[in-house]
Amino acid sequence: MRPWDFAETEKGLIPVPRKPLLCPFCRRSLVLHRFTAGQASEGFWHVDVNMKCPECGWYVIFGVPATKEECEKLKSSPLFGKTLREWPWEPEEEVKERLRMFGYW
Repeated sequence: MRPWDFAETEKGLIPVPRKPLLCPFCRRSLVLHRFTAGQASEGFWHVDVNMKCPECGWYVIFGVPATKEECEKLKSSPLFGKTLREWPWEPEEEVKERLRMFGYW
């Protein structure tokens, strides 16, 4: 069982971790920054999930195994391949302010 799900939001389908992922430096929850999905040259299907720490800016990419059908659904999401400046959920005001300082809004 993989530690990721794909969740439908008001703005489209997104990959979400089953447990909160924390920044190893400041221990804040990472936020979804961008995602893509497709088939690797080796033939397997996967989703690349880019996450960022709103506190310190640490950036990480997770490779998530997926089925062809899951990848096709994610590709049809309006959020696919876009840098997310607003998330499908409302972050805390403190987090919003830090993101503004990083130039997100």
